[in-house]
Amino acid sequence: MSNAHKTRVNGALLGEHIGKNVMLIGEVSDASGNDAISVTASDGATVTVNFRDEYAKPEQMSKYIEVVCNVESDASVKALVSTNLGDSFDMGNYNEAVLLMQKFPAPFVAGP
Repeated sequence: MSNAHKTRVNGALLGEHIGKNVMLIGEVSDASGNDAISVTASDGATVTVNFRDEYAKPEQMSKYIEVVCNVESDASVKALVSTNLGDSFDMGNYNEAVLLMQKFPAPFVAGP
């Protein structure tokens, strides 16, 4: 996977990034599926995370996860890599940060 910049998004922003790789943090709301889970994004939107690669889905899933993913639709993403973030995460503050990153992207873009 490329080290290129990946935009951090919430559920409402997914539709603006269809076909692109992004970073999404969500609270796991349904992990009962083998190939997909449902998460609640930082803005409260429900997003389906599809795991088509066995290495993308963690064996033990915490309450909050970060997913580097490809946006398939405004409510569905394909996970490329996921990271457990533990069982305590301030989604409200994170959502505010996502909105600031959208409004003022330059300080948050690293690299060429």
